[in-house]
Amino acid sequence: MESQPFAQKKKAKGQDNAPREPKAEGLIFMDEREFFDEKSDKKPANLSCPHCHQSAEYEIQWLVRMKKKSLPPRADDRDRAKFAKAQSYMLRRDDMMMCKNMRCRKRFEITGVQTVAFLQDGLPAVDH
Repeated sequence: MESQPFAQKKKAKGQDNAPREPKAEGLIFMDEREFFDEKSDKKPANLSCPHCHQSAEYEIQWLVRMKKKSLPPRADDRDRAKFAKAQSYMLRRDDMMMCKNMRCRKRFEITGVQTVAFLQDGLPAVDH
């Protein structure tokens, strides 16, 4: 009996014809990441360990996505509309921290800091 290396997998129940986004023939839409310049950054935050209740300053890693000055030339109308609405933002990369107290040293989840922060002119946006 011959093995068939490229045999098709059977579809699971309920996954037959899922609706997909229609694509025009030959058009490739831009990825959202092409609208931004990415860099990693560390920002200080004062956190308190829930185990030993000692507070300390921790360096939290952020992914900073700054909106590009101009759109790449291969963009179509749909991409221009997305780019107009795009906004610079920071995305928190760290979810867990290790307590700085030498007697504790337990890992705890960061809960008091936002996971996404929108930026205005390179600074975090402040609601008034």
